[in-house]
Amino acid sequence: MRHETRPAASKRPLAKVVCTAAVLSLLLVQSPAALAEHWCQPAVETMLGELGVNPERVNRISVANKRVLTGEGPRDLGLESWVRFEDCRGALVVEMTDFCWIKQVYTRDDCEVAGVPNY
Repeated sequence: MRHETRPAASKRPLAKVVCTAAVLSLLLVQSPAALAEHWCQPAVETMLGELGVNPERVNRISVANKRVLTGEGPRDLGLESWVRFEDCRGALVVEMTDFCWIKQVYTRDDCEVAGVPNY
């Protein structure tokens, strides 16, 4: 009977594998393509103009996929944009479809925009 040994690479602790995967995923997120303007950002900027928000008040606009984990895997719920302002803590949140149609707009924490509900 022959005794087989595992290769040295398979003896690594699970923590090292998880750590490596986490570092690689961070590198992918920080790639120049990931940092480029999202195709729905112009729709958010247009909406801000329609609400009368002074562009100098805006600190940052981010747009990301909104997903929920289900038993069958991740389910896409559309897009969500968070607009951070210079003058308040919180954000204006814009929920959109994948085609940039705005579904809901509200503010969070102490940020206020006229005519927009705050939660």
